[in-house]
Amino acid sequence: MVLLCSLQDVRLGHVCVSKAVSVNGSQSLYDLEWLPCPFEDEKVHINIKGHTETEYITREAVLQFGKVGDSPLLPTITFLVTASKVDIRRYLEGTEDKLQCEIRRYNTGSIATRWPTAGAQDHDIWFTSTIRHSEDLFVITTFLRHTTAAPVAPAEEQMDLLQWKTINDRDLLTMSAAMVVLTKTPSMDVGLLKEPDLDCRFAVDHKVPHATVEWKLQQHGKHSTLFSYSSRTGKKEGNGVALKAIAAGNVSFKLSPTTKHSEGTYICSVMVPPLIGSHDIPLTISERPRVSINVGSTLSMKRGEVRKLKCDAKRYYPLDVSIKWYRQMADGSSTPSLLKKVLYSSHQPHQDGTHSLSAFFYLKPSMEDSGYIYTCSVSHISLLTPIRKSFTLRVTGVNGSQSLYDLQWLSCRFVDEKVHINKEDHIETKYITRVAVLQFGKVGDRSSHPTVTTFLVTASKVDMRHYLEGAEDKLQCEIHRYSTGRIKTRWPTAGAQDHDVWFTSTIRHSEGLFVTKTFLRHTTVAPVAPDEEQMDFLQWKTINDGDLLTMSAAMVFLTKTPSVDVGLFKEPDLDCRFAVDHALPHATVEWKLQQHGRRTDLFSYSSRTGKTEGNGVALKAIAAGNVSYKLRSTSTHSEGTYICSVMVPPLNGSHDIPLRISEQPHVSINVGSTLSMKLGEVQMLKCDAERYYPLDVDIKWYRETPDGSPTPPLKVRHSSHERHRDGTHSVSAFFYLKPSMEESGYKYTCSVSHKSLLSPIYKSFTLRVTDPDSTLWYIAKIGFIISMVVIICYMRPQYLGRKSSKKSFFP
Repeated sequence: MVLLCSLQDVRLGHVCVSKAVSVNGSQSLYDLEWLPCPFEDEKVHINIKGHTETEYITREAVLQFGKVGDSPLLPTITFLVTASKVDIRRYLEGTEDKLQCEIRRYNTGSIATRWPTAGAQDHDIWFTSTIRHSEDLFVITTFLRHTTAAPVAPAEEQMDLLQWKTINDRDLLTMSAAMVVLTKTPSMDVGLLKEPDLDCRFAVDHKVPHATVEWKLQQHGKHSTLFSYSSRTGKKEGNGVALKAIAAGNVSFKLSPTTKHSEGTYICSVMVPPLIGSHDIPLTISERPRVSINVGSTLSMKRGEVRKLKCDAKRYYPLDVSIKWYRQMADGSSTPSLLKKVLYSSHQPHQDGTHSLSAFFYLKPSMEDSGYIYTCSVSHISLLTPIRKSFTLRVTGVNGSQSLYDLQWLSCRFVDEKVHINKEDHIETKYITRVAVLQFGKVGDRSSHPTVTTFLVTASKVDMRHYLEGAEDKLQCEIHRYSTGRIKTRWPTAGAQDHDVWFTSTIRHSEGLFVTKTFLRHTTVAPVAPDEEQMDFLQWKTINDGDLLTMSAAMVFLTKTPSVDVGLFKEPDLDCRFAVDHALPHATVEWKLQQHGRRTDLFSYSSRTGKTEGNGVALKAIAAGNVSYKLRSTSTHSEGTYICSVMVPPLNGSHDIPLRISEQPHVSINVGSTLSMKLGEVQMLKCDAERYYPLDVDIKWYRETPDGSPTPPLKVRHSSHERHRDGTHSVSAFFYLKPSMEESGYKYTCSVSHKSLLSPIYKSFTLRVTDPDSTLWYIAKIGFIISMVVIICYMRPQYLGRKSSKKSFFP
């Protein structure tokens, strides 16, 4: 059970009424017993000067559903709606807390028709109940008929609104629903060339003898008739409404393909004398921009080259659009910086009313610009979030060799090892890091750096430079000795010996573009035959500073995905490739997954036996050296280190590829871009970060004054982390706001930071604080003006001293 009380009830000590709700919190609205419904009362009188004055008074009231004789559920004005052939509750949707209700008196004007149902009287009093869904699902206007004792016959000139019954606090008025007019499209936002249906329906509590239906379009203060139909005469003008549907109460209007001229307020009105019901349906046109940039996802440029980079936003409506260019490091170590020297084309109009715009700049990169990400961000009223298009810049030397195929030498670290058996017969290794050079040339070349150790790589069918990318200053090189262990297989190329010495050269790109490992073979004079038990690394040749070692590249092993960071439900390719300097007789390929210190076999293949276990690698691609692994749909359990290894005896190469899952949070706040609050009102402001992974997320609320002065983060409360089945989490940060008048115009911003984001996500609203007393004064002033217009239009001709003339029932 849930207790429902108004604040006024609590103040006055009134009894609260309980309502039953379902487990999930939703209420069956068809069984709704009552609904809070403020009564906008009117007091009309003639002043000393003979003018009509109207005073508007908002009073607490309840719309109660029941039968004749029921007692009021709450001690306030109660409008008891009894059973009729029209049940308001049948048209309600959603939950009760989303309903906004208002009751007003209704004046039938000069239409003196008695409502054609049993018990209706000429002196019936009419009210309207308007119920709106706070999320714009529908608007329902119900005409409520209340029969009182016959009044004293008024003076002939006196208007009926001057005889309205006085309603006191706690009065109970029994009435029935006579007619309902509703729409499920209170407002519409559609694109161009659409054919939307503007919903409008009605129902009455008796067989409809005569009904008049009209649709009008209001644009720039002018009305134009789109459709009209009278069931009395059968006369129809215009199109858009199905005549067969009118008898069933459906008077929805179907628009022709929309253009920008379709915007306006569409007015549906239904007259069943003496009642006239209408709904205003504003329709706006918005078309999303189509965004593109004039380069692909990667742009390679020579140092000093000039290129025009352009971002196009095409075919958008309405006109206002924002295009910005940003620049950021690929690793996210810096916040995006806004490019300032951006030029814009003029807005190009198209025949359909849409527009196009371009934003461009000229780029002349230096080597330091390589690896930066350039992003075009387009914002428009039709978009919930901006559209972003990006490219990564790769800058090469003046010769433009992106593969660095003409590279002559590369500075490397040589991590040397000295291995010996100590007195206790244990193997000890001492590591010595020395400066070295990886030089490319032919046999007999001299060292380009005679004072350091030079590894001269001569021509073979495998050229390691072919696999290098980017700028030379982004390459990190390291050379190690390599032991073949007890595998005594001679490398199957001409000139290879059993006593060849092996090295590995590992080259990494500093921005994580690739890692290559090259096996380098160096042939020396045959050594003295070792003892049978002695391992080969105990016989390694001593290498001194200034030595030059001539060698050839026997095998290259590389990956272009040294690490992978992906979202959930993706199917990434883990790149792994190799190449050797001869026809491949035997190769063994394996993929393993290491998680929490344990290794799991994912795939294995042997070209010798043809045996395959597992999936994920295309067998046809292995012969071409491509052993990349394709993951199935990722989940949080996909995280770990994926190990690709290829063995071509006596060599065994492997790469560790860490894979991390990160899912960006979906961020929202529980108010729109502007929040209007009354002075002294209290509201909970909540910011939700949903469906993110991993767990760590940071939510903060900030407040900013109208002059842009920031304030420290607000003190807020956080919900507990909610875990979902897919492994993602959700959390909320909320606070309660009771604003003062001085806080009107303040901007409140929720900031959400997460590992998956290059920069925080921001959601903001601007606070507007109103004084209730001041607001009532303005409402009264506006109400007086409206009432004067109504009185002048509908007062009896005898009262004005003029002859009667027939007028349309519609504006």
